[in-house]
Amino acid sequence: MSVDVDKDHRDARTIYVAGASAEHGRIARYMQALRESGWIVTVDWPARVAAAKGADAELPFDEARRIATHDLAGVANAAVLWLVLPTAPSVGCWVELGYALGVRAPLIVTSGKSGSIFARLTSRHYESHVDALGAFCGGVGPARVSA
Repeated sequence: MSVDVDKDHRDARTIYVAGASAEHGRIARYMQALRESGWIVTVDWPARVAAAKGADAELPFDEARRIATHDLAGVANAAVLWLVLPTAPSVGCWVELGYALGVRAPLIVTSGKSGSIFARLTSRHYESHVDALGAFCGGVGPARVSA
């Protein structure tokens, strides 16, 4: 597997938003608010999940590998990884967190609640997703984007 990484040319306003596929609607709203505030979202995975006709586990091997490689490239090429800590069961977002830690992403942020010790290995943590979004967007609050 080859993942293209261009750490020397990361734009400071690039972000990969990780979260549970089951919560893709909420993540999509956060991504839209980020874009409206000038952020470049490296991979719009919620759009793929919303358009999918089945679960990731049902994808053919080569397609799943291509998508996973693309997502990891998005993590590696982002200046910021924001992990919206999931309330639904999730595997992928934890892989993405581990990958960001492994490639030494410049800034890793979590929001929400988690019992995982690995969620504490990040640069910053916000108690709520809306608080994190507000920090990224300069004051976006609950009136504009719901949790």
